[in-house]
Amino acid sequence: MQQALLPKVPAELPGAGIGVCYRPADRGRDVGGDWYDAFELPTGRIGFAAGDVVGHDLKAAVAMGRLQQLLRYVAVGGSRPAKVLQALDEACPAVTGTDFATLGYAEYDPAEAVITYACAGHPPPLLVADGRATYLNEGRSAPLGFQDGPRSEARLIVPSEAMLVWYSDGLIERRGEVVDRGLDRLAALAAGLSGTDAQQWCESLLTGMTDGQLSTHREPGQVGGVGRPTAFRVRTARPSRPYQRSSPAEAKGWQLSRRTGK
Repeated sequence: MQQALLPKVPAELPGAGIGVCYRPADRGRDVGGDWYDAFELPTGRIGFAAGDVVGHDLKAAVAMGRLQQLLRYVAVGGSRPAKVLQALDEACPAVTGTDFATLGYAEYDPAEAVITYACAGHPPPLLVADGRATYLNEGRSAPLGFQDGPRSEARLIVPSEAMLVWYSDGLIERRGEVVDRGLDRLAALAAGLSGTDAQQWCESLLTGMTDGQLSTHREPGQVGGVGRPTAFRVRTARPSRPYQRSSPAEAKGWQLSRRTGK
């Protein structure tokens, strides 16, 4: 059912190839608040998002579907990442089930090899280049509906052959362990990967972060599986604050790789 509620992301967009994996955190619960999107913008940029509405039921799934549709509508209208988050702030009181929701949204410009991103309470994206993994802690602000004042965003040039990994907290949280250990584990795993196959990156992160296991029951703060890693392989047209633990949830990841000269 979760698959039916989520958008159909194409395998290719102009300037990007995309791979997707999915594994539910709980057996018997195939709906919840994890969501993602990727779409072409009228400006030639690519928009992509990773979001999380607290809950593992139909109410959370419906809420995430409404946020996903609203995000795409606002982004396609020309708003940049910070403004997109502000629009969702304003809409949250009218969307049932969004009492606590986080979101990471970014735009990639293939012509300039530039990413502009903003995080509303969402874990930071991870940039992997030349065997080094670095969390991008800029462009951070409070979860949706909790921000006091304007949202911030950050901008960076994507290094050649880089991957950008985006995910949600279920990928890095373990019961009885501080979240920093999960962040370190993800960074170490991603830094050890190679190649530009977006789908393979998804599958490797999914398997590596869960040890290939899926729990039958999940207590608060315990992760048993990964919601949806999604990978981007990007071809260019020319050669904050630290993460603060939010609520437990299923997880997904985004990767973005850049290959020059094609």
